[in-house]
This record gives sequence, structure tokens and C-alpha cells, in this order.
Amino acid sequence: EEYGIREEDQEVTGLLDQAGRSQSAWRGQCTRIQAMFEKPFSSLGAKGLAAVCLLFNIGICCLFIAKAFEDTHFPPVYVLENQTDPTSVLHTEAHGSFYPEPLFLLHLELFCVLWFMLEFLLRLLSCPNKKEFLQSPLNVADFLCLFPVYIELSLYGHPTSHQHSLYWLDFLRTLYFFKLLKVLKLVETPLMLRVLTYTSRALLREITALLLVLLFEILFFGSLCYFVDVIEDNAYTHFGDIGSAFWWAVVTLTTVGYGDIVPISLVGKMIGACTALCGVLTVIIPIPFFCIKFQGYYDSVMVKEKRKRQTVPLPS
Repeated sequence: EEYGIREEDQEVTGLLDQAGRSQSAWRGQCTRIQAMFEKPFSSLGAKGLAAVCLLFNIGICCLFIAKAFEDTHFPPVYVLENQTDPTSVLHTEAHGSFYPEPLFLLHLELFCVLWFMLEFLLRLLSCPNKKEFLQSPLNVADFLCLFPVYIELSLYGHPTSHQHSLYWLDFLRTLYFFKLLKVLKLVETPLMLRVLTYTSRALLREITALLLVLLFEILFFGSLCYFVDVIEDNAYTHFGDIGSAFWWAVVTLTTVGYGDIVPISLVGKMIGACTALCGVLTVIIPIPFFCIKFQGYYDSVMVKEKRKRQTVPLPS
């Protein structure tokens, strides 16, 4: 009986060892897969994979631009009121992403998206922290990029009543350009970019206070100019609503000055001059503090870089 119990214990121990070995082998595979995707210079295979991913990222962006050109260069479609009378025209509709778009563009996009789906699944399965992976903004953008082409292919050939939905799909496709940020993995982060990141983090409170001041100025000067202009020149005012007044305040405070919306009344023009002056002062005053902080971080980083590059002379 004791001999039988001992054999059972040995079998259980062997099974546990086998499970442990398989689990460690799986972890090793996951580590290698993650290194190939996340560290492009870790091996020759990782370099080749990074080059392939870069080609697909550039290709999907080129396809998006080509689709946008195709959507805007088609002639209008005339919808017939009476099919038996070709001269009877009910209305004119512009082409969208439905019938006229060449189907091969969708097929090429589908080919790229299939690669991105495989890449996303491999990166997800090999990542040790799935929650952190799914919370990354770039990974969320990669996930959302997988759906537009499937939805459009399912709607392809349907009536143009879905045309407005396809415009939203094209809007979602702008997330393709976030894939170009992965090019930064292939190059060392520039020194200036790192220093700028450190400076922005150090001045986060000051930047937040500056944005709050700008928000106050937008609301205050926009509302003030809107009501003054409506009261004095109600028939000729450029402000259709208070939202357009806020847009004018943003353009004026940032000294862009598009000129699409301007105050008409004399008091409104005086308010506009004060708005532009306040915008200049709001932007100019914090710049010296930002430059001083940036210079301090730049000098400290340069000292660290010089220490890294210094070679210790060997004793003679």
C-alpha cells in the first residue's frame, strides 16, 4: 500500500514538473515574441519584422490618402424620379465610398488590416500585463483600426442611404496615422525631444494654469463681444450664435486672425483690440520661465551624456 502511494506521488510530481516545464517554455516563447515586436534591435529577426511592420504602416496610410482622393473626384449621381422617363430627375447625390470606389483599394486595405490583426493578437498574447497593454492609447488606436474595413465591406453595394455612416468610418480611419508613431521605436529618441518631455512634466501645473487663463479669456471676451455686437448691429453681425463668438475669441487670442468672423460695431472692435492684446501677453509672459526650465534640463542632460561617453584611461 505504501509502495502504491509512493508511485502515485511520483506520478503527480512528474505531471507537475511537466506542466512547469511547458509553462516555462510558453513564457520563454512569449518573451521572445514580445522582444521581436517591442525591441526591434534585439535580433536580426526583430529587425526584419520591424521593417515589414513599417512597410505595412506606411502602406495603410497611403491607401487612406488614395481612398480620400477617390471619394472626392467622382462626378455626381443623378437619381431618377421615374425609371421609365430618363429625363425625369428627382435630385442629385454626390458619390461617397459606395459604388464608385475601386474595390481593389478595399482589398488592399483588408490585406493590411489582416496583418495588423495578427500583430495585435501576438502582442496581446505575449504581453505579461494584459491590462496595461489594453490601456495604452496606441494599442486602443490599433484595436479600433481593425473594424472600418470590415464594416465597409459588409455595406459595399448597398443603397447610398449608408453613405453618411461611411464618412464616419473614414473619420475613424484617421487613426491609421497613429501607427506612424511606431517609427520612433526604430530610432533613438532625440535629445531635444527627451528634454522637452521632462520640461513639460515639470511645468505641468503652470501649463494647466495657462490653459485655464486662456479658457477664461475665451469665455469672457467671446460673450462680451457677442452681446455688444448683437445689441449695436443686430442685422449685420457676423456672430450667428455665441459659439461662433467663442471661435472668434480663440482665433484672436492666439493671434491667428483668420478674418472669417469679425466684430462690426465700434465697441466690438475695441473689445477685439483688447482681446488680441491680452492674448499676446498671455502667451509671451510664460515663455521666459519655460526657456529657463528647458535650459536647466538641457544642461543637466548634456552633462550626463558627456559622462556616459567619457572613457576611463587605463593605468600605465
